[in-house]
Amino acid sequence: MERYLHLDQSPDTTDALLPGDIDLGGWELRKTLRLFSGCNYLRMAEKTLEANPPAAGIRCKQLFHILRPLLAFRWIATYRSMPPTTIEELLHWIKQTRI
Repeated sequence: MERYLHLDQSPDTTDALLPGDIDLGGWELRKTLRLFSGCNYLRMAEKTLEANPPAAGIRCKQLFHILRPLLAFRWIATYRSMPPTTIEELLHWIKQTRI
């Protein structure tokens, strides 16, 4: 609670690399609610593409940062519900639906 009473702006994200190359990231609650209210999935993909134009080459991790939001957006547009967390589930769904 003290954090919210301070005048200084605190970070709204947290990132950590765990053993086994697990890339962990999290958002502060206000940021999470603001982003979900605007359904930011497409904007996440656009920002990644703008920062990493395909002509310059895309690393595998960057490709997943582009694909997952696009697949999640497609899921939301289709089912009007939260998409699966893992990209594996989304890829399996896309393969099954043959979109």
